[in-house]
Formats: sequence, structure tokens, C-alpha cells
Amino acid sequence: MGKERTKLQGYRNVVTLGLVSLFTDISTEMVLSLYPAYLVKYLGSSRAVLGLIEGLSEAVAYATRPLSGALSDKLRRRKALATMGYLISSLAKPLLAFSRSWPEVLAVRLGDRLGKGLRTAPRDALLSQSVRRRDVGKAFGLHRTLDQLGAIIGPLLAMVLLPGLGIRGIFLTSLLPGLLAVILLASLVSEEGAGGRISGERQVQGAWLRGLSVVLTPLLPLYLASYTFSFVLIRASELGVPLGLIPLVYAILNLSHALIGLPVGALMDRAGGRAALSLGYAAFMGASALAALGPREHLTALAIAALYGLYVGVFDTVPRALISLHAPLTERGRAYGLYYLVVGGASLIGNSVFGYLWSTRGSLTAFTYSISLSAASLILLIMFRPACTRGSRPWRPRSPTQAPP
Repeated sequence: MGKERTKLQGYRNVVTLGLVSLFTDISTEMVLSLYPAYLVKYLGSSRAVLGLIEGLSEAVAYATRPLSGALSDKLRRRKALATMGYLISSLAKPLLAFSRSWPEVLAVRLGDRLGKGLRTAPRDALLSQSVRRRDVGKAFGLHRTLDQLGAIIGPLLAMVLLPGLGIRGIFLTSLLPGLLAVILLASLVSEEGAGGRISGERQVQGAWLRGLSVVLTPLLPLYLASYTFSFVLIRASELGVPLGLIPLVYAILNLSHALIGLPVGALMDRAGGRAALSLGYAAFMGASALAALGPREHLTALAIAALYGLYVGVFDTVPRALISLHAPLTERGRAYGLYYLVVGGASLIGNSVFGYLWSTRGSLTAFTYSISLSAASLILLIMFRPACTRGSRPWRPRSPTQAPP
């Protein structure tokens, strides 16, 4: 009975953490769908200020994740840090309603992203330890699907409520789903699950770093080849999609992202990391090839968006699940923290290079760059067997001095 109770608690953790992310994303996207226009149009700030605020905010979010992950390992408490992070974000976002200058907006955005940085690594570690190893892909897939559904619902809800509440009213209303997320996390999530509780077991020096490198090494060239959804929307406009239909392209991208999470997680559990990641590579290279060479038609833009959404859904799900299979439970927080830092830095470089190539050499050169690096990454994935063929096997050293396989 004890094992069954723990198993049920673990599954409840997964569903609850997914709902927590859903309601938090509803809150966040309600604000983000309107905040750029609020800053530029209503407060009279420049686009350069918008870029400065977003750059500083994302820097705080990524820089905080390794620290919060390491702290969750040291304290052996994931839930407290995750709850604190969600609470800070939920309380910060509504304060935009009272901002009257861009420094005040900057303070709010920094608070929101600080909360994001505090919660992400401990939450992923908590999610990974909530289920048995054979179910970790499905757990992260369900979390990704619910999270992305929140990103779809939030802007739609803001659009419906805007005529009656106004933009500042929307900012204040975002507090409600945010607090609901915190209440769910605090009341229903436990530190224990089918994967176990953090214990005081002896650690192998550097095991978490070696485990993380197993996952990141073959994927790094792909992250250096990446480009954001903004470039997809720009390409859609170049392919003739009118401005009024661009939101439809974005909606298809987000829907594709949401739908792939659970299936690709289940695929990873059943067939391994290589099979699941290969689907993401195919989607990314297919989207890039269509963007570079596809016919100038509306359907081409919709196909690019659908494929790009599949790619993002796969790579937001599978690597996170793989990390839990390679990093020891006692060091998993810092593994997730460094993972997000490396991916964020590589993606920043990749987007910068991609944007420069598009501006100076044209879209064909930019997308060719992305296809080439992603193909190199796929070759590494095939050659670098530990991330794939052994991705579903647990790391269990037989002695405190033995290194992970």
C-alpha cells in the first residue's frame, strides 16, 4: 500500500505541476500580450528601451537558475524554492498597472523573471523525482502540453477581457490565475514521489556535470542553429500572409507545440531519446528548408509554423527528461540550472548570428546556416551513443568512486 500511495502522489505531482504551469502561463501571457504596446504607446518609451528591459530581464532569469538549482540540492527542498519563485512572479506582474515610467516597468519585469529563475530548476527536479524512470518522458510531455495550453489561453483571455477592463485592469486580473497556481503548488505537491526523495547518500564528484554533458554535447550545435518564432512570423509576412492573419500563423505554431508534448514524451519512454529527438530534428530542418526554398504561398507559411511548433515542443520536453536519467537525484537541481544557462547562452548566440545573416546575406543564407548546423548536431546525436541508447537506463554507481557510464 505504501508503494501505491507514493506512486499516486507522484502522478498527482505531475498533474498538479502541469496545472501550476498552465495557470502561471495564463497569467504571464495575459500580461505579455499587451505589455510591449503599453510600454511604447502609453508610457512613450522607445523600442530600444523595450529591448533593454527584455535583455536584462532574461539575463536575470537565466543567471538565477543555476543558483536556485544548486540551492535546492543543498537544502534538499525543491518545493519551497519553486513556490517562492511562482509567488514572486504572481505578485510582480500586476504591479505593471501602477507603473508610470520605464524604470518602474523594468523593476516589475526583473521581479517577474527573478521568480522564473528561482522556480524553474527546482520545479524540473521535483517533476523528475515524482515518477518512475520509465515514465519520465510522459511526465515532462504532459507538463509541456499543459504549460503551452496556458500560453494559448492567456492572450485569448486578454483579448476578450480588454474592452471591459482596459489594459491596466488586465494586468491586475493576472493576479488571479497566478495565485491559483501558487495555491495548487503549496497544497497538492509533495517532495516525495515514485522516483524518491532527496536523501543524504554519498555523491560521486562531478557526477551531475558528466551526466549533463552526456545530454548537451550532441545537442549544442542545434541550439547554436536556433532561431525564435519571431523569424517564423517575419518569414510568413514575406510569403504573402497579410498582417491580419499573422496571429493565425502564431496560433498554429503554439497549437502544434502543445499537441506534441505528451506523444513525444511517450515515444521517448518507449523507444529512447534518439527516436524522440530525431522527430524534432526532422521538424526543424523541414521548417527551415520550407522557409528557405518553399513556394511563396500562405500554405507554406502555415506548414512552417506547424513544423516549427513540433520542433520546439520536442526540444522543450525530451532533453529535460533525459537529464533526469543521467544526473543523480541529489544533484539534479544544479544539472537543470546549468542546462538552462547553457541553452539560453547558445540560443542567444544562434539567434544573433541568424539575424545578422538574414540582414546581410538574405533569408536563404540564414536558413541554410541553421540547416547545416542542425545536420551536424544530428550526426553527433547518432554517434554519441550514451545520450540515446543508454538514455533510458539509470545511472547507479556501484561504489562511491565509480564514475557514471
